[in-house]
Amino acid sequence: MGPFNTGTVLMSSFVRRLYTNDQNRHFQYWKHSVPPRFLQNSDEKTPMDGSTRAFPGVLFLCMIRSPYFWLTATCRRQYNVQFHVKFFDLSERLRSPVYLKGELFNNIVQLWNSYYRRYALYLEEHNSVTYVRLEDLVRNPSETLRLLDSKLERKPGSDEQACIAFISRAPSKADNAYGEIWEEKNRLEFALKAIRADDLSFINQQLDPLLMKKFAYSYAWPSPQIA
Repeated sequence: MGPFNTGTVLMSSFVRRLYTNDQNRHFQYWKHSVPPRFLQNSDEKTPMDGSTRAFPGVLFLCMIRSPYFWLTATCRRQYNVQFHVKFFDLSERLRSPVYLKGELFNNIVQLWNSYYRRYALYLEEHNSVTYVRLEDLVRNPSETLRLLDSKLERKPGSDEQACIAFISRAPSKADNAYGEIWEEKNRLEFALKAIRADDLSFINQQLDPLLMKKFAYSYAWPSPQIA
């Protein structure tokens, strides 16, 4: 699971090719769901009373991406996220109310916060949950995948390095950055150059500091303005 633009396709590709536990069957959650909402066509009722549920035998892999790069990516490629502002302007979109699957959020930063607060609230207590940072999966796929080996069973004879080479040779979407270009565009230094100082200040004010600490993300602090 994970918000749009966090590498859910990439992680699914690794799990499908390397592990025996992947089952293509109906499940109550859409991969981009903000818990506790289930799929609309699910037989299960949406637990709006704040209750949590156990899913025995299910490992939740929750994808994370640094908010600075997730925010700019989602403002540019919005998928099902609906902004109140019609045209693309990063400053306006950062501050715009947004809808996702009929739910309203004050702004796109609050949507990022809400995803990970709700994963903790609705999934962690009764389920096995592993968080995977997209940055780690891209930069150190072997090391990151080893975190899953105690919870998932490798397919007999699966070749990890061949799998990594095959999946990493091209992005999942034609206009995605990858390789050295992706690395350059996902460094904190790039955010400091690409995002205006007032927009960085707005983002930092909105971000949940507990989540930033939980996922070991550093803040991008704008340089002080000098007259």
